[in-house]
Amino acid sequence: MSNNESKELYPKPLGGWLLVYLITLLISEAMYISGVIRILPDLTNLIEERNWIQNVILLGTFIKTLVTGLLLLLFISKKSYAPRLIIIFEVFCILIRILTYIDYYSRGQTIPNSYHLSILVGIISIIWIFYFWKANRVKETFING
Repeated sequence: MSNNESKELYPKPLGGWLLVYLITLLISEAMYISGVIRILPDLTNLIEERNWIQNVILLGTFIKTLVTGLLLLLFISKKSYAPRLIIIFEVFCILIRILTYIDYYSRGQTIPNSYHLSILVGIISIIWIFYFWKANRVKETFING
């Protein structure tokens, strides 16, 4: 077995931009959990008072909380399918942001300034999608089956 073949068996350690993404996942999970804890006491009232788009956004918050926790586990264990799931997750987050915009627009409300930050986060999600799709570092790190 040549030296190149033995290198392929072992994943690269987490570092660089992957470490930045891992920290982002940790912060996101903490924010999602705090949001879910805040929502849970009034969940039935919230569902009854909201329209279908708002309920989808609310459901999206629960899904993002669960999926982020799963991604953290897959990310740390360097599973080979983790990058594909991260791409799907980032697309899902972008779709929730678009639904939020549609909700504000459909109700004729002024979009809050905080939503501009959400647009920036959506652009960053697009950058992460391309990174996990194309980067050699990702391919060399996530090789565990």
